[in-house]
Amino acid sequence: MQIEIRDFNGLLSSSIAYINNSKDRILHPLPRDEILRRAHGALGFGGYDLMMNNCEHFAHWCRLANLFSLIFIFL
Repeated sequence: MQIEIRDFNGLLSSSIAYINNSKDRILHPLPRDEILRRAHGALGFGGYDLMMNNCEHFAHWCRLANLFSLIFIFL
């Protein structure tokens, strides 16, 4: 398993997607090196669950040191 560092705009050039940094004013992102360390450290960790452990949770945990998902909040 590996992590690829890619440019968001190049990766999703024809997709309807956007970067949502709306929580940055409340939950300050960790430094980039710490985000990468956390992502690399989670390689191989299983247990995907749509409600409790999904890709949005992973991104928040890596970037904001917080495990929550707006998907879960709005259901």
